[in-house]
Amino acid sequence: MIIPKGFQFAGIYAGIKKVKKNDLGLVFFENQVKASGMFTKNRVKSPSVTYTKKVIKKGVRALLVVSGNANACVKDGMNDIKNIVNTLSKKINTFPSRIAFASTGVIGVRMPVDKIKKGCDSLTQSLQNKSYKDFHISMQTTDAFDKFSEKCFDIFGTKVNMLVLGKGAGMIAPDMATMLIFIFTDVCISQDALDKAVKNAVDNSFNIISVDGDTSTNDMVLAFASSLAGNKEIEIDSPEYIIFYENLFSACLEVAKQIVRDGEGATKVIELRLTGAKDKKDALKALKTIANSQLVKTAFYGNDPNWGRILAAIGRSGVSIKEGMIDIDIAGMPVVRKGVEAKGFSEEKLKKIMSSSEIQVDIDLHMGKGKAIFYTSDLTMDYVKLNSAYRT
Repeated sequence: MIIPKGFQFAGIYAGIKKVKKNDLGLVFFENQVKASGMFTKNRVKSPSVTYTKKVIKKGVRALLVVSGNANACVKDGMNDIKNIVNTLSKKINTFPSRIAFASTGVIGVRMPVDKIKKGCDSLTQSLQNKSYKDFHISMQTTDAFDKFSEKCFDIFGTKVNMLVLGKGAGMIAPDMATMLIFIFTDVCISQDALDKAVKNAVDNSFNIISVDGDTSTNDMVLAFASSLAGNKEIEIDSPEYIIFYENLFSACLEVAKQIVRDGEGATKVIELRLTGAKDKKDALKALKTIANSQLVKTAFYGNDPNWGRILAAIGRSGVSIKEGMIDIDIAGMPVVRKGVEAKGFSEEKLKKIMSSSEIQVDIDLHMGKGKAIFYTSDLTMDYVKLNSAYRT
């Protein structure tokens, strides 16, 4: 288990969830850390998002996470946050404005403030730097398994550590999803370099996945750098920036794929690769349409080689195409050539291949040099069952 220097973790059950499972988590930073974040673009936002956006600009000493309650679409949500962090700040001897706050769970229900404030006592007493397990459990909701990535690499000859902890399974779509992602590293890095690395890593990982096309009210990716590894500070133009970014991107993409693999009942991860679009914007637009098509996703669930659904999704995406130029391969098998079924295509053979848990789809529009990659999951009956009874 890799834990970067300067971070202590705790997670407890505070009675927020109906099921007795950790639902309140705390990370304490031994020194004030640099922080950077990316947040949901949903215009209906939890006060948790608005509050934390401001906090991370000033430097952070702690992160408090509530699971089981979104603190969204309720009266006095912001005041409730301030009430809670005021209580916590006294227990960890820091300013309330240095505590980041995240929440996830049911929308429209007010947070149980008293339970959370009471839980802060146990949290602070449980802090430790040997394991992040209890904290990681405390940030999860419908997750079927843990989502994380650990990295250890050299910067300027100094060993540095990185830990990415994630939660998310449903209500997952680009421009953030129903997910909380927390990145912890002991690397010494400038604020500008950290901001750039986080934005690019998120754009190329968490913003190219979709489970169901829904973007939540609470999504956030937060990165915290303690600078305690002892390396020379990384700047945007230093060669070591590339090393840091490549490790950050790799860790984020790993966790993003884990979220898709979970997908609240998902049985398949589908990697969509598109080339030959007019530009990258068109490539992403087409892939998002395919990834969020219920007909495409259910076809993959049923191992149904119905390639016409992919073509139809491309056609309604609004991107520049010429139907007679489109090629599609599924799992390496030529399926469509120049807009019609490929010569020698075997439906029975493809049906067997589609039973795999990971499937790659390659599309070439032959319209230009634009290209993109996107990840999605199949849509199963378990997804419907879980989400039809989420509040109950």
